[in-house]
Amino acid sequence: MARWKTLAVYGLAFLVRMALAPFFGHSWDAYVWVKSGELFVGGRDVYSVRSLTDFPWGFYAYPPMWLYWLGISYYIAGFQNNLNLYMLVVKLPIIIADLAVAVLISKMAAEMNLLRIAGKSAILWLFNPLVILISAVWGMFDSIPVALSLWGVLMAVRRRYLFASFLFGLGAAVKIYPLLLVLPLCFYIIFHEKKEYRESLKVLSAALAGFIVPMAPYLTNPLPIIDKLLYHFGNVGSFTYWTVLSVVSPPPAIPIISYGLFLLILYLAFRKYLKERASWSVFELSAVTLLAFLATSAKVNVQYVLWILPFLLIFSLRASGKEFRLNTFLLVSAGLLFIAAAQTALAIFDLRNIGKIVISREVQSVTFGGFILILSALLGGSRFVTLLMNLLKTGKTVWTVSRIALVLLVMVFAAVVMVFPVGTGLVLPKYRVVVGVTEGVEALFNKSDMYELSPVLDKFELTHLVFPVGPEALMYGGDYGKSFRFKLSNEAWTMEDMRNLATQLTKRGVKPLLGIYLKATYVSIHYGYHGYNSSRFITEYGDCIDGEANIYFQCVTSSGVTLARVFAERALYSAREMGFAGVYVMGADWQGGEETMASVASLVSELRQLSIGKGFEIFVEADLLSTKDHPWVEEILLNQSDYVVVLTNPFINSLKRPLQGNFTAGLYKAHLERILQKTGGRASTLFSVHVMDIAEGWVSPALQLQVEVNTFASVPGIKGYAIYHVNRYLPVKISFK
Repeated sequence: MARWKTLAVYGLAFLVRMALAPFFGHSWDAYVWVKSGELFVGGRDVYSVRSLTDFPWGFYAYPPMWLYWLGISYYIAGFQNNLNLYMLVVKLPIIIADLAVAVLISKMAAEMNLLRIAGKSAILWLFNPLVILISAVWGMFDSIPVALSLWGVLMAVRRRYLFASFLFGLGAAVKIYPLLLVLPLCFYIIFHEKKEYRESLKVLSAALAGFIVPMAPYLTNPLPIIDKLLYHFGNVGSFTYWTVLSVVSPPPAIPIISYGLFLLILYLAFRKYLKERASWSVFELSAVTLLAFLATSAKVNVQYVLWILPFLLIFSLRASGKEFRLNTFLLVSAGLLFIAAAQTALAIFDLRNIGKIVISREVQSVTFGGFILILSALLGGSRFVTLLMNLLKTGKTVWTVSRIALVLLVMVFAAVVMVFPVGTGLVLPKYRVVVGVTEGVEALFNKSDMYELSPVLDKFELTHLVFPVGPEALMYGGDYGKSFRFKLSNEAWTMEDMRNLATQLTKRGVKPLLGIYLKATYVSIHYGYHGYNSSRFITEYGDCIDGEANIYFQCVTSSGVTLARVFAERALYSAREMGFAGVYVMGADWQGGEETMASVASLVSELRQLSIGKGFEIFVEADLLSTKDHPWVEEILLNQSDYVVVLTNPFINSLKRPLQGNFTAGLYKAHLERILQKTGGRASTLFSVHVMDIAEGWVSPALQLQVEVNTFASVPGIKGYAIYHVNRYLPVKISFK
């Protein structure tokens, strides 16, 4: 009878997942699964796909085991042109892995003489809503490496160390993290089993064999796959406290700091084991290792909860105390809250949105959904830390329910005061010229709502709106979307689409400007993989581009004219054909020296000469801290443009260049006053307001912004300002006076 009950339980869990699997999927991950399977079946090396900026929310960056299944799935169902069937086939091994994890949990409990909790812990996994959402609804395959790693731990508990290590390696051929478990296994063999170091070498060799063998087809040219696997180590987010910390402190050192913390905590944990002669098995050591990683890593996604959940379920039912069970419950709840908020704000599990991230029509900025995402990330990240403390028995923690609620309220209050000011919010002055600078069209508009501009424009009192693109689109046309700095989807934006958008803006009294990025390429790995490439442009004009992607427009091309002339002609042609009112020159490397400044000056001069009598407005960014020793550059900018936008960004420069000077609002005010004292120039002077940058992952505290705005607006002779960057997610309430 008991056997039939067990089969019924597992059968029900299987049916629940199968009922959900065909109809849901993460809109971007499902697109990556389909595209990767298609490329694999077509004989393409997925790891050699270079245009990752065409896939802003990530492309295939995992070991090849899952890729093989994507190819098989595409071969079985991809040619049927039935997305529901394809999703069902893709998710089959994930669903089977879910069931396998439940079996392994019960076997592990029995192995640890906890037979009384074996069934309960398995059921808590099988019918855990977070597990079901991630596997059957989302379609993320973490359950597969979870099954392999848990099987490996079970084998290690049974002292079959080589087989256990091989399973860890095999799990890492699906997703890298099971390799972490080789560390506690080697530690246990050396310090508990008292075996020689060569036994650990055998264990390492077994793990390497399990990892390398599935990757064999890609080892003849290993650099592309290594490059893709390293992508995760430079990223930040999203189910961790680092998500919030990186917003106001975005240095690239964050991943290095986090991994340093992991090694330090792991060292202290292992030292505690040796000092106290703790009666830990490989099971406990493995749990400590995973929790130490999740508690410190800058890159933690919500699906990573599944890595540690089997361990937490067994510990919770093993009478580890109310506090441990509470923190496990809060961790799972935070994961559910995170997914629910993401679905509310982004509709990410709707297969109709495959290949793009769609903002819900009601969510035009950081609203309730986005706020809950941040809070759930903070709650989840802090639970990893607290559970690690519980497991290490560092003393009773202070994290009761009431104290957790109090701390979250304090965090909310601090965020409201610093970033989300109430009342009038960030008060901006009314000027004759107010420019909104975007990171790309999709930061503000989708194609579906391109003709409904009111929800966005009503928030800002703009006179001009800038849509910047990279050099490739300006020179050759085609898909302008590929040259956006920030993208939500892989949808093509043709010249006709851009023209339609410009027409709608003009009707609303807002002048559209074509932004011109002065870098040949741009890539930012923070929340996704954002930027643009200019492969054709680099191939044709490579002699005029340096290793830092700076373009030297004063360079003479093979046709005998300067690149500035060629580029200015194409830029103005594009602007005219799309109905733009002018151009906005931006993104230059002002710290690159006099030659890069001369490059900007030569382009602006050509733009002015070619636009005479055509009614085009020319805007140009300028970093006065860099140009102050080159007055001739400033003279050209003031005489050849209509508006000089002075980059007044002391807070952001303090973060990006902390060792290069003391950047204050007063310093920038002095340079504004200096440039306004120059006479004879035609250009009006604007300052800039740097609110947030999605691609780079920072946001300025509202109190700091208000100080900067008040300081710069007090300079006599200022004609307006530019807001960097206007978008739907702007977390600051803005009002105009």
